Amino acid sequence: RLGFLIVAFAVGVQFITFVLLFSRLITNYSLEEALWQSFFHSISAFNNAGFTIFPDHSSLQSLQSDPFALGVIGLSIILGSLSFPVINELARRRGYRRWTLDTKFVLIGTLGVWALGILTILIFELSNPQTIGDLSVSEKVTNSIFQAFTSRTAGFSTIDFTHTRAGTDFMFMLLMFVGGASGSVAGGIKINTAMVLSVAALAAIRGRPNIEVMRREIPYSQVA
Repeated sequence: RLGFLIVAFAVGVQFITFVLLFSRLITNYSLEEALWQSFFHSISAFNNAGFTIFPDHSSLQSLQSDPFALGVIGLSIILGSLSFPVINELARRRGYRRWTLDTKFVLIGTLGVWALGILTILIFELSNPQTIGDLSVSEKVTNSIFQAFTSRTAGFSTIDFTHTRAGTDFMFMLLMFVGGASGSVAGGIKINTAMVLSVAALAAIRGRPNIEVMRREIPYSQVA
């Protein structure tokens, strides 16, 4: 039953992504090309693969001014990188207090690194005309939000990273090192691991014999 639910969830998300992308790409491509592009990118997005096949364009730069397409792809990436156990718990257990420590770690850590990525782009690239400097205000916000998440787990890009500044490159290398949640399709050391290591380091700095967080205790043997 669990295996069936995981497959149904994965196929369902990719199918919905395919339909939504097709409704947008059919305005730019022929029927056959729109079907193929939508099918390929719905799979690439959910599985955080980062592969693109848009002709004469680098990655997703052709969608830089298309918030609908970026939103669809971005949401698919997020659902793939959070992992099925976390999505399942969010659907079944309403309320922050009822979530497991693992789910809390994933959501808090994901929101934290996402915000860090957005701030990094806005700080270092806002005045860079070769990335987002010449875009409108709405496009700057849209691309910053999208890029902050996809670069961490999927590898898509709406800007040319050969022209990004050193601060952006450094921070995004760290975010890619962390990656997505355990049990997800994303890579990296996993956000769960990064959160546990951060809590353990904080406990060591404070000289506490036990690792306690959110009224829960994590054994040092589990951290090791």
